[in-house]
Amino acid sequence: MVVARQGGAHETLAEALLAVAWAEGGRMSSNDDLATSVSEELFWNPVVDDASIAVFADDGRITLRGTVGSLREKREAEKAAQRVFGVVSVESRCR
Repeated sequence: MVVARQGGAHETLAEALLAVAWAEGGRMSSNDDLATSVSEELFWNPVVDDASIAVFADDGRITLRGTVGSLREKREAEKAAQRVFGVVSVESRCR
């Protein structure tokens, strides 16, 4: 998809979205949208019990809280959160 710009120049939709993200300090989504995206990423990871992990977002900083069954599950949850677009940092408070 191509988006028209002033002056007759064109840019792709991806370029337009990146420009918006840059203008907003690198953040594309609200905190709720970001937390939802991270929760969905945790859901699709077979190693992680997503129902036992709560996700909180604050300006791209993600906090994971809950109980996990192993160190591997904790690490997989952290990696899954880091994969989500818009995440700046991940702090795991899982036990």
